[in-house]
Amino acid sequence: MPNIVDLADRLSNAQREDMLELASRGSGGSFDQQALSELFSMGLVEVRFGRVAMTEAGRDALAGLTQVGFPA
Repeated sequence: MPNIVDLADRLSNAQREDMLELASRGSGGSFDQQALSELFSMGLVEVRFGRVAMTEAGRDALAGLTQVGFPA
C-alpha cells in the first residue's frame, strides 16, 4: 500500500479538488462527476447513510494532500 503522500501525489487536480470540497462542504458540495467516480473506484469515498463520505483511506489521502502543499 502506498504511503499517504504518494497516494495524494497521484491524484489528478479534479480528484484533489473533489476531496477538498468533500472535506469542506460535505456531500452537498459541487463535484466533478468523473473525478468523484474515480475516487469511488479507488476506495477513497463511499456512500454512507445516503451521503457521500470519505473512507478511512480517503481521510489518509486528504492528510497527504496537506503534506504536499494543498490546503485543507
